[in-house]
Amino acid sequence: MTTLLNSSSDTRTASMMPRALHALTALHAIVATDRPVRAAIVGGHGSGKTDALRFLHAQLEADDRPVRLLSARDRISTVPDDVALLVDDAHTLDPARLSQLIDRAHRPDAAVVIAYRAWPAPPELLELTRAVERNAPAILLGEVTLAELRELLPDASAECEERVLATTGGIAWLVFECAQAHAALAYEERNCGDDEAHADVTRALMRRISHRLDTVSPRLRRRI
Repeated sequence: MTTLLNSSSDTRTASMMPRALHALTALHAIVATDRPVRAAIVGGHGSGKTDALRFLHAQLEADDRPVRLLSARDRISTVPDDVALLVDDAHTLDPARLSQLIDRAHRPDAAVVIAYRAWPAPPELLELTRAVERNAPAILLGEVTLAELRELLPDASAECEERVLATTGGIAWLVFECAQAHAALAYEERNCGDDEAHADVTRALMRRISHRLDTVSPRLRRRI
């Protein structure tokens, strides 16, 4: 089961977590409780996992609740249970660190939020996810709906919305890049309904995809 995601037009929030803006309602639900903060945030590269953790960190700090972003130097076993331990890129942790997080997740009063890519998923990560999801369904990042797109691009025409979703497939990081390109069009006082303007958006998107491919490992590039 997956939490339904909604968006917000709050500009401060948009600047804090632009790629995960569509998950705002679900993220607010995590901190809008007196119970220990526990959640799993799942998404591909560029989907907004780190943005979401930054948002949670800021919200918890604003509420004067103890919070810590896990670093390589931290000993997980020494972090008090009442401290919300935020774990980014959990899929990159070694089995020993994941096992320590599993021990923490099995304590119902221990606060922990994990963010990770669903693949590759070592067995320890799957066990950790099951333990965390006993409290709430995972928040899945990555796909933006038409309603959410309208919050990101409130002045776009219906034709423009259709083009963006068709070009990006609703993938969050690609939609975000399109939104950035549209912002540039607005700055230049160009009409997003113009075919040439949309061609510029597409070219900007292709450059970003090309750059992403240039930075992946040679093994993954061969598979693509």
